[in-house]
Order: sequence, then structure tokens, then C-alpha cells
Amino acid sequence: MVFIICSTFNKRDYHRFGVEILKNRGYEVEIWDITPLLYAHYYRNHIPSDSIEFDKHFLVYEKDHIEKLTSGLSRKDFVVCVLSVEKRTEFIFECLSKKNIKYGFLLLGQLPRRRNSFINKIFLVCDNPRYAVRIIWSKFFKKKASVDPAHFLIIGGKEAITDGRYPVDKNTKIINAHALDYDRYLEIERGNSFGKKCERYAVFLDECVPFHPDRLRSNRKIYCTSEKYYPPLVRFFSYLEDEMSLKVIIAAHPRSNYSKQSNPFGNREIIFGKTFQLVKHSMFVLTHASTSINFAVLYQKPIIFLSDSAYSNYLRESIKFFASVFEKKPIDLSKHFPSSLKLKEELEINKTIYEEYKSKFIKEPGTPEKPVWDIFADYCDSLLL
Repeated sequence: MVFIICSTFNKRDYHRFGVEILKNRGYEVEIWDITPLLYAHYYRNHIPSDSIEFDKHFLVYEKDHIEKLTSGLSRKDFVVCVLSVEKRTEFIFECLSKKNIKYGFLLLGQLPRRRNSFINKIFLVCDNPRYAVRIIWSKFFKKKASVDPAHFLIIGGKEAITDGRYPVDKNTKIINAHALDYDRYLEIERGNSFGKKCERYAVFLDECVPFHPDRLRSNRKIYCTSEKYYPPLVRFFSYLEDEMSLKVIIAAHPRSNYSKQSNPFGNREIIFGKTFQLVKHSMFVLTHASTSINFAVLYQKPIIFLSDSAYSNYLRESIKFFASVFEKKPIDLSKHFPSSLKLKEELEINKTIYEEYKSKFIKEPGTPEKPVWDIFADYCDSLLL
């Protein structure tokens, strides 16, 4: 079993890719990390706060290395591609196709997206010019004779199947699973006891907006500078704490590293690796447009969306759209919020919307109640019998 990834491997990846589950099911697992090849600057300048040593983690610096690794595979092997389909990755799929290796993609944890939104595409292209090139090129890539269609897609939620980025055909196996976040949900509900059960608190889903390491990969513009980003957030958190007699806890983004800087959240508690548990025992959730909103949906927690005029157009539009999915409007932190903010209304939830969101983007009714990688191993086992 091989995972090809393009973001520096860490403990979080080891866990969410189910390495131990697959090993226990009898599969040898390898990680082919092409981050040094595709994103050399990112690789050199970003060290995960949860680095891991894994003897089957292979760093790829040259294309020839992929060819060498692929030459060691057989038709009994499976390759899960956790990377985008673009010109720079074309050689990988050509190598796999030459050897008739079974490969596929993860479509787990999709987010709501505006279809045919010209304005959104303009914002996205301005924010990351590579986006336009990637979209145009992918349309041609899917028709290339030198690349076999994907053998499988592992999907979570009804909307995943509408994603048209990948080379598929009628023979591509659709493996119905769920968002990787649902694996964490299963773990929590089966006995993980961490929690702040005795405290009144709200949890902020950190997105590491001014310092997100992914900007080193994509040459993406910063959505907001730290000087403009943190002060309004801190003021709003203080307002909530005084108004509701609670505390605000920060659920740190998994790729953030606040040990390298002073606490930018006004000395509020920052907790890593416990977002799901923090959401479960919180009173409500504060967010921009984080994928971790899945946790709030699963535990039916009220969601307050936060925006600011200082944010980039793309981020503001993303937050606005995400909030609209839940029939809400973001709070503009650049305005004098106490006079207009109606907290009681903000903390109401629409259970029908939550259930629809879960079905579309997290887990369809009737799919197996077990980890994604057990579901995938069942599929692999069936082909090897």
C-alpha cells in the first residue's frame, strides 16, 4: 500500500492515513513524499510541529526516484494519491499506468463550493494564478491516452462524486466511506475521554491565517497580515467572554507552530490536536471557513462565522458563502459589533440544515460505521482473493 503525498509527512498524517489500521490488516505501507520535488521552498522552510520518524517514508527529490520506486510495485499493490492532478504530477500517473498499478484518489471532507461563480473564480485566480493553469490543463489531462483512468475513488458525502478533477471512467470503483473527520468522531465516541466538560467555553477553529505554511507551496498571497488579523479577533473574544461569562479556547490549526512566536490570541489557551474533543464539550464554535466545521455539525453546535474588511476578497467571499450554507451572515469584526450583534439568534441552529450538510459533505446515511481505512482494506481484500 503506497500513499503519494505532497505536504510534509507528520504524526497527524500517519494517523489520518490509517497506517496502523492497514498494517494490522496485513498491508505493508509506504509513504512517497514528493514535497521536496514539487515544493522545495516549502519543504526547506516548514518543519511540522509534530514531525515523525517512519522507516517507510521516502523523500522524493527527483523524477527518476518515482520511476525507481514504481518499478518495485506489482499489480497486487495499491496507490492512494493525495495530490492534485496537474502538469507537474503527470509523470507520476504515467509511471503508474505503464506498470498497470491500481491507483486512486481521496475525495473525503469536500467543502461547499459555488458552482459557476465567475466572481469567485476571478478572486481565486488573483489569489493564486496557478489555479487557472491547473483547471485548464486538467481538462486535457483526463483524455490523455498515456494515463489510465483511476481504479478507485474513496469518497465521503454525496457531493464528492460531483468533483470532476480526476481521470475516471465507468470502470472506476466508487468506495463509499466518509470524511476523515468522521474517523475521529468514531474514536471519540468509542472512549477518548479528553474534554473540558466542566468549563463554559467557546472554541475558535484556528486557520493560521497570517502564517499558514501552504502559502509557501502555492505562492498564495497572505489573506491578512498579523497586524490587522489578531487585534479585532482578540477584542471580539473579550467581548464574548464578558457578555456570556465564558472563556474562548483556541483549537490550533494542525500545521500552525505557535511555539515560534508569542501567543497572538491575548494569552488565551491554545490546544493542539484536540479540536474534535474541544468542539464536543463547547457551548458554540467560532470560525471563518474551516474544514473543522464538520465537528460542529456532527455534535450540532451553534456556529458563529467571523469576517473582517481587512481580509482578502477571496477569504471574505469564502466566509460569506460558507455562512450562507447555514443560512447565516458573518459577523464583520471591523464594525462596532456590540450594538448590532444578536447573540441569541447567532446561537440558534437549524437541525435540518445540519443533517443535509452531513449527508452532502461528511457521510451519507447507510455507509459503514467503521474507519475509512478498514473500508478501503475490505475493497483491496476483495480484489486479492
